[in-house]
Amino acid sequence: MHQGGGSRSDEAGRRADCDRVEQRSASPSLAARERGIVERYTARLAELLAEETGAEPGDIVPISMAGALMTTHRALVSYVRGRVLAGVRGERLAEEYRTQARRAFARLERGLGDYAVKR
Repeated sequence: MHQGGGSRSDEAGRRADCDRVEQRSASPSLAARERGIVERYTARLAELLAEETGAEPGDIVPISMAGALMTTHRALVSYVRGRVLAGVRGERLAEEYRTQARRAFARLERGLGDYAVKR
């Protein structure tokens, strides 16, 4: 992973990373494919949560929880892609990701009761 310096191969690797991220972002067919994959994973996660919790058929809570978790996953993927395009790599990117993930999952764990409530 790149930590500074600047050899041609490091620059070529960074450009290749950015090209891949840009291609995924700019391609409607790749974006649609990714959405389809996430939808399938979300549905399967909802099924697993329903099984694990003994939820009744038609209970929307497992579906809601799966949606919240997978939306958080998508937000983290989007965040990382943006940071890659901004040139962030290596341990800095990993630490930024961990910070964002901790914040998001901590909020989910605490719930939404006091989030964005106007006082």
